[in-house]
Amino acid sequence: MIKNVALIGAGSISKVHIEGYKSVPGIQIAAICDLNESLAQARAQEYGIPKYYSDYHEVLADPTIDAVSVVT
Repeated sequence: MIKNVALIGAGSISKVHIEGYKSVPGIQIAAICDLNESLAQARAQEYGIPKYYSDYHEVLADPTIDAVSVVT
């Protein structure tokens, strides 16, 4: 079962995806990633996302992530 989702891409469209995932019971956005680390950090703080990355390889290596959504 998918529980922890990570988003790759923290641009303006990510807000729509974050809101969508937040409306699904049992789903947590566990991480967000963007090449622009300050944007990833800002989006993580804005939405209470516990982890942020600037390298998608780190997201894929994170064993707590069940699914990745690419929103670039």
